[in-house]
Amino acid sequence: MAANTLHSSCWLSTPCLASYAHLAAFLLLLSDLATSDEVLQLILNEIAKPSAFVVLNRKLRAFASDAYVRARYFLARHGKAQALFYALGRGDIVTERVIELAVQHYHHGHVSFISRPWVRNLPFIVFARFLSLASARFDGEFKLPTKKDPDDGTKFQRWIDERKRKIGSDKEKEARGVVEELIERWRFQPVCDKDPALAHFALTLAVEPKILALAVANGYSVDPVAARYSRLMALSLFLSRTVAAEICLEAKANKVAYDVLKALDRDGLLRFDLITLIQDLIKSFVTKRSITDSSTAAAIHHLFNDLPAHAANDAGVRHVVLLTIFSTSLTAHIANARLLKLGLAPDPVDAVPGVRQVYRVYNTADTLAPISRAELVAVLLSPYVRTHHAIATYARFYAFYPNKTVEGMLEEVALACLKLPGKGEMLEMLTRRYTGLRRILGQAIKTYKFELDDLPAHDASDGVKRRFRVALGRRMDDESVTMSDSYLGDLTHETLSESFARDVVEERKPSGWQPYRGARALRGPQLERKKDVDAKTKDVETTTKDGTPNEMPLSTARWVIDTFGSLSAQAAVFADHVVANWLDEKQTSRWRSSGDGAKDEGTLDGVPMTMKHWEILARLGRQPLMGVQSERMLARVAAGETFYERAEDYISASATPGSVLAAKSEADAEVGERLVAEVLASLVRPRRAAAEKVKSYIELESDDDEDGSDVGDGSANSSDAVIPIVKVEQSSTYGNVKVKAEPVEPAMAVKTEVAPVADDGEDCDCTRNCHARCWCGCHSDMDSDDEFSSEDEGVPIERCKLGLDCPERHAFFGAPGERRTAEEKARLMRVEVERERCAAAADKGERDRKEAHEKEMQVLSKRIEKAVENTGKARHARDDWVWRRDDTLLSSGGVPKEGVSRMLDSIGRMILKRDEDIERAVDEEKRLKEESKALDTDAAEKLKQLSLWTSGLGALHKGELQKHANMKKRLGLKRASKSAFVITLDANLWRWRDSLRETKER
Repeated sequence: MAANTLHSSCWLSTPCLASYAHLAAFLLLLSDLATSDEVLQLILNEIAKPSAFVVLNRKLRAFASDAYVRARYFLARHGKAQALFYALGRGDIVTERVIELAVQHYHHGHVSFISRPWVRNLPFIVFARFLSLASARFDGEFKLPTKKDPDDGTKFQRWIDERKRKIGSDKEKEARGVVEELIERWRFQPVCDKDPALAHFALTLAVEPKILALAVANGYSVDPVAARYSRLMALSLFLSRTVAAEICLEAKANKVAYDVLKALDRDGLLRFDLITLIQDLIKSFVTKRSITDSSTAAAIHHLFNDLPAHAANDAGVRHVVLLTIFSTSLTAHIANARLLKLGLAPDPVDAVPGVRQVYRVYNTADTLAPISRAELVAVLLSPYVRTHHAIATYARFYAFYPNKTVEGMLEEVALACLKLPGKGEMLEMLTRRYTGLRRILGQAIKTYKFELDDLPAHDASDGVKRRFRVALGRRMDDESVTMSDSYLGDLTHETLSESFARDVVEERKPSGWQPYRGARALRGPQLERKKDVDAKTKDVETTTKDGTPNEMPLSTARWVIDTFGSLSAQAAVFADHVVANWLDEKQTSRWRSSGDGAKDEGTLDGVPMTMKHWEILARLGRQPLMGVQSERMLARVAAGETFYERAEDYISASATPGSVLAAKSEADAEVGERLVAEVLASLVRPRRAAAEKVKSYIELESDDDEDGSDVGDGSANSSDAVIPIVKVEQSSTYGNVKVKAEPVEPAMAVKTEVAPVADDGEDCDCTRNCHARCWCGCHSDMDSDDEFSSEDEGVPIERCKLGLDCPERHAFFGAPGERRTAEEKARLMRVEVERERCAAAADKGERDRKEAHEKEMQVLSKRIEKAVENTGKARHARDDWVWRRDDTLLSSGGVPKEGVSRMLDSIGRMILKRDEDIERAVDEEKRLKEESKALDTDAAEKLKQLSLWTSGLGALHKGELQKHANMKKRLGLKRASKSAFVITLDANLWRWRDSLRETKER
């Protein structure tokens, strides 16, 4: 019976029946007793290779030949997702009816690709039936791809590759549209577990809610076991904080995943508190440049709106939110609109009393605390906020702070900026608007001066020395945010989609890896998650205005040097602090490739180096070779820079050439003070002082309209003012400006008419600087809103050199006499400001000249080295031809004399040519050395300075060695490691001494 039925039944294989003897006997008995086909169907579905089973008797053979049974077998054995794939591989048992039933119960009707080995034995009529069903399903619109057209799986893989490169690009959007059409219209889904797209498809749906909705509508379903998160919690798997943070960052785009995360938190299925996670995530952006990215700001604002009031009022969270607004808003109007949208309003306590009721309209969320003055100060001190315009305008016009409050806030910010490394641009803008800040900051910097005794003791522990920091010139450390549940996963700053596109999809490629081109089954994605995403593109490649990555911000130390001069006491104090804190490679390597990086890395550039700097390093035991600046210190010693014991030496020396300037300045100050004092004294009681003679060079109008009497000559119509002439002389020796303010005789005085002022005080004379609210607008940049800003990056136009400290501004609404006094005071102040500006410009020009000279000397040195190399090559070539000539003479025994003569003549010509080359190379080398000698006129002075440095550092090195020996003796140690500073001097002192000896011998 088995022999008769075996020939007509062709299942997957025909194994030996002996191996199934026991199973066949049991199933035969069961088939005889069973009267239900459902039982046989269940038994058949559990057999991987039912060939032996269906040949046991005729009843089983007839049962297995039914198309419905075969279709149910494929669906039960391989599931809906892979039934059609395996059915097409069994063409010997698949009929038209089986195809119809499989398609009827299959949740989609399109296969992404069909390879010939799968259907090589499928009957043509069956395949035709399959195509007819496919045509009916797709209404005849489906077109078979040609040989060169990519299949659906290739199109899907192209989209995955584009997502890995850059999400949101034009190519990625185009490929995404193709995939959406494949899923929505052509019902694309991976065929089986051998399909390369299978591993990517499920992960893609997990992070793409729109495509997930299309797939679900197409019939896609998840394994019920995987769908029950509670069952996964019973295993060792759990949702980490890393993945949860990635979901939160794309909560706005992937709302489905974020809602699921919140549902899990409500049900208590998470191992961490979701509110705390969001707080930690927001606060972790405080030290990241990606906070200036608009997309990051939008994600943070979405999370902030979803936080409860007690969590949203967290100081760290509010600081990050305010930072995202003011770092990405060009104007105060835009910032105010964004703040109100988030429910944040100014604090009425700091406002002018008369406008406090306005906040009843602004306050949109009573549960959120108002924005305080301290929070605005903290935002201004952020390294990612470079200008104060938007915040100052917001405080003045939207928070209604009084002018004194705003000025006090900005003064506090300026003083705090001195302790931050990259706030030079902020200080430049503040001092340009408030010129009085320059003097305040200069005095404040001097108060930070320290001596060696203020440093840790020489015998202090290494840990104390390593942790020691002084106030100024600090490095901006990346403060880590405290994470309560960091063991549950580190927080990253990339979304789940970006993580999937960069990490999950990528396979770990072994050595000798070749691109996969077959249809073999994937072994699953190799998860290669990168925890530190600080090198991510958002931290380096952001394109926002205030977050430009390749543009190094103006350092505070550089601003001090440019403002006060490299030979000033302020620059000396900053240099001491920089050496004590010692900026390392971590901060400076970021901008090393930029144009200004080499200049701004070393804050000691332009500031003379002193022995105190080396004593600080010796006291702290720090190695100078750890950073770029220290290498410059060593190079500056080797180059013979001027030796100074203390900063007071060159500060006093620099003051000596400018003694005339200093004397003139003091004279100017005395004249100005006497003039202002006399004028103010005359304005105390104008009526009583009308009869007195004013001892001044200014004739003032009366400020009493009723009396009509004038001060001075008593003329009622007189409006002329006699003012002193200020002479400015240019020093030809030092390039500084000599200011000379002298009173002149009344007959030679310059007469300037003062424009009449209307009753409302709104008229003004456009020819001179005046108040901000006058119609000419010459002070429109001082306290203006955004409409006064220029089109160039929103920076207001600079007009008055005195800024908000201009006396004319404060006296605009005053009496005419007060205005004249303020005008004269402002004139003297402008002279002083111009003198300081010219002095700083001359100092900067001298530093630029020195830098240009050093670069020229470096280029010339390289040319000399090249000339020496060319001379050596020419000599080597001549020696080679001489050797050839000698070799020719030795081996010319059997060669005719004519041939030998021609060879010798040719070699002789080459030798003469090489002699000419040597002569030209020697002349070029000599010329370059003479040129270098002419440029380096102070070579002897450099040698002297190098000798002084070597002597001073040698004595310092000897003292450190003696202290080291005393320490070993006191502690009873036979051996003790030297400090990094001593090791550095060990390696460089002998080289400097050898250089001195060789130079003297030459």
